[in-house]
Amino acid sequence: MRERKDSLQGKNRNAAAEGVEMSTEDRLARLEKMMRLWRYATIALLCLVVPTAGGFAFLLFGTMPSLRARRIEVRSDQGIAVVTLESVNSTGVIATRNIEGRRLFAVSSDEYGDGMIETFSAKGAPMVNICTTPTGGAIRVLNNLGREVVGLQSNKANCGLMMAKDVDGETREILSGSRYR
Repeated sequence: MRERKDSLQGKNRNAAAEGVEMSTEDRLARLEKMMRLWRYATIALLCLVVPTAGGFAFLLFGTMPSLRARRIEVRSDQGIAVVTLESVNSTGVIATRNIEGRRLFAVSSDEYGDGMIETFSAKGAPMVNICTTPTGGAIRVLNNLGREVVGLQSNKANCGLMMAKDVDGETREILSGSRYR
């Protein structure tokens, strides 16, 4: 029986190539064989497409649990990093920069691990520093020479302290809210 089937298939190929008309049974057998091949090809294609589409859908519409990097930059049209979020010496730093790449604003921590906010001039010189201290908070205003000219902070007695300094950074006036000086 098998030999007859193989010989029929050989005849069918030859008949189709020669333009000879095939019988209905031969045409039906050939059509069934093609349908089987297409069915297997369709199943294999679906097995590849469905997981791939699911992965792309997750990337486009899903929420990632976290993003990990040592540095993230937002760049201007000129390619300058104008906003950076980075890890420096095991602490986080957020900074904005001007078009020349100089810092304008930074949020970080000091050497003791306390929070600190700094603003800078267009030339990159520090102008204002807001930070925490062991006794509370502090605000420092600096002049163009980089010297502190005004200081506000809480003191050891947990009271307010204001200092006015001259151009060289020497204290000229102190105002304290403490009963004890």
